[in-house]
Amino acid sequence: MEFSKETLRIFFREESRGAIVLPDFQRDFVWSIEKQKKLLSSLIVGLPIGSVLMLRGTKDDFPSRRLGVAISSEPVEECRFLLDGQQRLSCIKSVFDDLYLLSEKDWKETWDKLYAPLRNRWYLKINTSPNEDDTFPDQDDIFGYKSLRFNKESLSQYEPDQIQDYIFTYKILVKEAEEKIYHPAYIPKDDNDNLIEDQNQKALVLSKKLAAKKLVPLYEIYRKGSESTSIHRRVLKQISNEKREYLLAKIKDNKINANNLLGHINPDISNDSSESELDDALRDLATQWATDFNSALESLLEIELLETILPTAEIARAAAIFETINESGTPLNNFDLIVAKTAKAGTRSLVDTLKEWLSQEFQIPVTLSSQSHPTNALIDWNPEAIRVIKDNSIDKVFKEELLNTLSIICYSSGEDFNVDKISVDYIKRNKILNLKPTEINKNIKIATSSLIKAFSFLQFRCGVIFIGDLHYKLMLLPIAYCFFQADSKSLEIEKIDEIKIELKPDNIQDPLELSFNYNDSLLNKIEYWYWLSLFSGRYSNRQNEQCIEDLKKLYKWCFIEGYENPFKTDEENILNKDEYATKSLLLHQEDNLPSTAIRTEILQFILASQPKDFLLNSINYDNSHPQRLKALEIAKNQDRSLETHHIIPLDTATKIEESTKVLRRDKKHILNSPLNLTDISKAANRKISDLSPKQYFEKLTSTSLDDHIISTSMESKLKEAPDDFNNAFYKEVLESRFDELSRKVTVKLEKLLEVE
Repeated sequence: MEFSKETLRIFFREESRGAIVLPDFQRDFVWSIEKQKKLLSSLIVGLPIGSVLMLRGTKDDFPSRRLGVAISSEPVEECRFLLDGQQRLSCIKSVFDDLYLLSEKDWKETWDKLYAPLRNRWYLKINTSPNEDDTFPDQDDIFGYKSLRFNKESLSQYEPDQIQDYIFTYKILVKEAEEKIYHPAYIPKDDNDNLIEDQNQKALVLSKKLAAKKLVPLYEIYRKGSESTSIHRRVLKQISNEKREYLLAKIKDNKINANNLLGHINPDISNDSSESELDDALRDLATQWATDFNSALESLLEIELLETILPTAEIARAAAIFETINESGTPLNNFDLIVAKTAKAGTRSLVDTLKEWLSQEFQIPVTLSSQSHPTNALIDWNPEAIRVIKDNSIDKVFKEELLNTLSIICYSSGEDFNVDKISVDYIKRNKILNLKPTEINKNIKIATSSLIKAFSFLQFRCGVIFIGDLHYKLMLLPIAYCFFQADSKSLEIEKIDEIKIELKPDNIQDPLELSFNYNDSLLNKIEYWYWLSLFSGRYSNRQNEQCIEDLKKLYKWCFIEGYENPFKTDEENILNKDEYATKSLLLHQEDNLPSTAIRTEILQFILASQPKDFLLNSINYDNSHPQRLKALEIAKNQDRSLETHHIIPLDTATKIEESTKVLRRDKKHILNSPLNLTDISKAANRKISDLSPKQYFEKLTSTSLDDHIISTSMESKLKEAPDDFNNAFYKEVLESRFDELSRKVTVKLEKLLEVE
């Protein structure tokens, strides 16, 4: 073990050439903007940023990646692997290095590779006062802008939180590409509205715009650039010159004592000195301020980084060492520790393997949907459609439920299998972290496959558009476990040892395969359990225990011949559970409101039936506009996103000059009841937003109304709605929708069991 120092600039230079890399078992970048801002402010005031831990090795020891990006890269032959310090150093690099220059093609290519929290550009705001006359009375002139006198040593007298108000960050979005001056795609225009392509002219125009806002860019400090193209130097020069002219005017108006301001440059200067003499001194003052400030910025990368470097002999223990440093820096979660545990020299990381599997295209039978279909056609489906991967990172819910699924599979497999032995302990931290690397590698593929199937089931069959729409995440486990058992039985459970994945570097040759050879009885029982659990409130408390209990019951019901429906008694609780969802709760007639889950569940129940959209008969819609709403199509196409529509518009109850926003915030108002909501397309909502139910019901088909659980009774009542809002009337209207919802849920459950 050796101890060393090197400046941040040298560290980043070594990282840029591939001599310092992240081993692929490292976690993703996760720091929030607030955390990044705290680190930057600490750096500016001279506080230590901590030490880092590295391991000497060669390029073939571990698959690797660069700081801040989510894709693999190849290091130089002899390199150092960064084991501790990724979050801090990725943050600092993204602040001071223009990462959008990494791509030889365009900024978007780099944007796609970066972790979402790093898609920013950073600036220092030199003056946060609203005018030039003074800073706020209680505000320090941290950067010496008021008198153009700056000494970087003075920064050490401040606390980090005093600096944070001067740090500005702007998020880089794709849709703002050429409109914002902070965007890498921004190209300024001349007075004739022509694009300015020349680099020097572009830098000049951009620096003027930033100087007007008193914003000094930090993203090119590392690369510096030439005097003519360096934007931060130009900005500092522009700011100081504008301040120079302001100070000259103040001196001429005798508002400022010239000798107090400029005596250190010219001891004989006074307010009576000639304008040229004053101007010369002020130019020197402005130049010195810009030079000193620039030096202070560039010196931030001369700060020395303390390094502990492990020798090559420790390569076999790299992952174990990484695991033990969990207590320092950013704490590691269960998933990070499992990834580290499975890391092995010369092999691909578990994270990259999972990302590849989750990016695969699978063919899902149309019959997975509970809707009737004339053929056995297949639909191309990618798990990314439900957002298991977003912004280059695997979703937190997927990680957690994969570990839970994996743990249950590992601990419950074997010749002495007994489903009753499965306990809540299997999904607790200690059990998960006690899994052995061999067990993980042996079962990770079938665990991933089972969980992906659970997600596809929910999107195709249960109206779940995105992973974040799941209110009770643990309900994934019984579904995934049933698919695992069905697959295991079809392969003969004693041969399950053959289902394993060797984590090889060339893992693309070992893709994930999904098979959906399930009978209707299995799929219908799972769906029956799912809707019954949601509408009866079975997961409203003790979710861990309920999940494991259901997993065992659902397994027995699905796979043990003659096993009676273990959930039948819960049918009496459908929309009839106190503190969760009852008629009076849903009508907002009690002190408490219904569970927030029930709103989501009602909307997903409707969407699961693939309802006909609220398309008015008299309107010609775009040919691409679908007649029916389907979760998968909505997930794939942002233009088809849904909006939650109030069937009885809120303005029905507004008073004169009262905004509907006021009513929207009144959660207890009867028109905000889940019984008054349904999801429709944006296009449909725009067309009917100004219409009363009486007006737009007449232009909708009876199919549309029935699909959205609007009964003929409710329709008839609303067509006779009084001109003035009447709470009792609308309570009666929504009661009829409650009755229809209860009937439809019951009918749905009955139909799901008809195939037995």
